[in-house]
Amino acid sequence: MASHGASRPIHPTRWPLASRPLGPHRHPRVALPTRRQSTRTLHVAPLTTPTSEGGVTAAVAGVQDPVVATQRRSFHVTTYSSYAQTSSSIAPITAAASPSPTNQGLPLVALPEDLDVDDVLASSPADLDEFVQQCPGELVLTGDAARTMIELSITYLDLLRQLATPSSSSPSSTAATQRSPRATKELIAQKVQILDRLWTLANHHPLPLTHVGRFLQLGPYGYPLALPLYQCGATRATVVSKSSPSLSSHSGSPDAEIRYLYYHTLMVRPNALFAADSRGATQAMGLLARQGHPAAQVAMADMFLASGHNLEAAARSLQLAVEHGYPPAFVRLARMYAEGLGVGKDAIKALELYEAAAAKGYPKAYYFMGNLYSSGHASADGTPQHDKAAASYEKAAELGVTEALHNLACLYLEGHGVEKEAMRAAEIFHIAAEAGNPFSMINLGKLYETGQTFDRDHQQAVHWYRKAMETTTDPTLKSHAESLLTQAKNRPLRSRCQIM
Repeated sequence: MASHGASRPIHPTRWPLASRPLGPHRHPRVALPTRRQSTRTLHVAPLTTPTSEGGVTAAVAGVQDPVVATQRRSFHVTTYSSYAQTSSSIAPITAAASPSPTNQGLPLVALPEDLDVDDVLASSPADLDEFVQQCPGELVLTGDAARTMIELSITYLDLLRQLATPSSSSPSSTAATQRSPRATKELIAQKVQILDRLWTLANHHPLPLTHVGRFLQLGPYGYPLALPLYQCGATRATVVSKSSPSLSSHSGSPDAEIRYLYYHTLMVRPNALFAADSRGATQAMGLLARQGHPAAQVAMADMFLASGHNLEAAARSLQLAVEHGYPPAFVRLARMYAEGLGVGKDAIKALELYEAAAAKGYPKAYYFMGNLYSSGHASADGTPQHDKAAASYEKAAELGVTEALHNLACLYLEGHGVEKEAMRAAEIFHIAAEAGNPFSMINLGKLYETGQTFDRDHQQAVHWYRKAMETTTDPTLKSHAESLLTQAKNRPLRSRCQIM
């Protein structure tokens, strides 16, 4: 966003780094505004937009599209999407996240020393008692048991932090950090006792541990607070082991699921407190993938994509997950076919995979279909198919995909594939901005600043520029929003609307 040179078409040929792991959530349905003809005309100023450099830079669990632009046009459709999983949360794995063979380089991540259960519960967006009632299966999980699990998890991390400090036998230890071998043995014994208590509270089953871990991941202390629960279930579970044959279901057994959660978390965010398991996380995930766990197969594919090597292996791993009917694998493999990554470029195959994912109830598949049509990759001559893109975006938008709302608004603003309706575009921008889309926030601010479509409102322009700056995690977009905010504060501009 920092560059303001000549506009040029930018196509989604790279996989940019996703900003953060995402947990599972459902898309609420969105009521789109009714169509009406606007009597005003919006002039669209081209804007050069950023894209990721360096080839395949990250894996997806969320794939983020940089920019899908119309060829030979000045208008740009910005997409910044991240996947929301319908089953296990699959966060991005970068090449730098691969654990080193030693503790060196592993971050020592623990909790604040004064953290207690009340702090954790107060910071969570969900109510613990209501959440535990949704624990699947026949096992009964009470709120009191869940609270005790959280207390034990806090204590366990504190013990690990103490064990991570030098002992008296270490050459680097000081008088303040010296600990006798006997004290070290006592700490290890306490650690084992906590794992035993957690396993007992969970009725010797991994499901309650998984459920409380998912609750913790909703709040700010989810990592690393959920790790002791996942470690307990992963190490005590006996169904999935090196001697077990294969997994037959979409999500795998409860034992396999908690092992996946534990080792995937350590692949994404290695932790020196769990150094041995962090170093072995990739091997453990590979074992799960070979046993047929579809989310693990996707995670291994993500790792290959992050490294930029073995793209053929990534495609094979995704194909196995597709055969299990796992929707995130359909979408990732479709992207590989659309862009010719590790497989022959095949837009028809990509569309088939997107349609299959959509049929399985994966809303963002419609959004990515729209991107494929809008980029021109779906046509033999590379011409964007805006009418099909608009239809796909509208389906995704009605299912609550805010990125599709933004793109649909851009199409209405320019009249590509739909009748040009500036007021309808502005209203959809507003819906997307309210839903948290920073690109729509910037466009909405520009509409208010210029007085086109909406009545000119300087305060609203400042509000949306500031909100975009506070919302986005993209440093380039943040810088651009900050620049617009400064200009709007100092000298409201009469410039034309810029499409991100």
